Order: sequence, then structure tokens, then C-alpha cells
Amino acid sequence: MTNLEILNELMLDNGLLDKCLEMQFAKAGAKKQYIEDLKNDLVVDILQTNNEKLNNVVQNKHVNAWLTRLIQNNLFSNSSWFWRRYIRPDVMGDEITERELNISE
Repeated sequence: MTNLEILNELMLDNGLLDKCLEMQFAKAGAKKQYIEDLKNDLVVDILQTNNEKLNNVVQNKHVNAWLTRLIQNNLFSNSSWFWRRYIRPDVMGDEITERELNISE
């Protein structure tokens, strides 16, 4: 199978990609607003994955575990592209409280 055929199966036929994303975001307590962003990043990753490796994952029925690991690596690693692009700006951009502004008092 081509990577595109495998991706279509994951997204359209059985919805496994969406199920894994929902479960891992709930487990991580991550903001749901980032699900579509990560999904889009994963689609690109899946399409760029070595076809032989991806077919091996499918043939050995490890797709759920493989997707879960991809999602977890992106959600929990502060060196992942996803974390640096979406989570970090949100974390670093927390509003400064009024108390922090009145340092000289």
C-alpha cells in the first residue's frame, strides 16, 4: 500500500487517527484547540514516512501503538516541532499578573 492509501484508511475508513488524538489529548490534559494542528502535522509525517516502514507497521498490526507514540512524542516532548510551535508560545505567553507589574512597591 502507498502512504496515501494507509492514511486514507486511518482517517476515513476506521477513524483511528482521530480516536488516538482524542484519547491522548484527554490523557495529557492538553487544550483541544491544538488537535487539528497536530492532526495536520501527523498527516504530513505519515505521508513522509518510509513506505516500507509504514507497511511493516500496518502488516504487524501496530498502527494504534505507532500513532499513540507519535502523538505522545509531540505532546510531551518540549523539543518536538509541535510543542515548540504551538504549546510553548501559549505557555510562555501567560498574562503577567498585576502583582508582578508592581515590583517596585
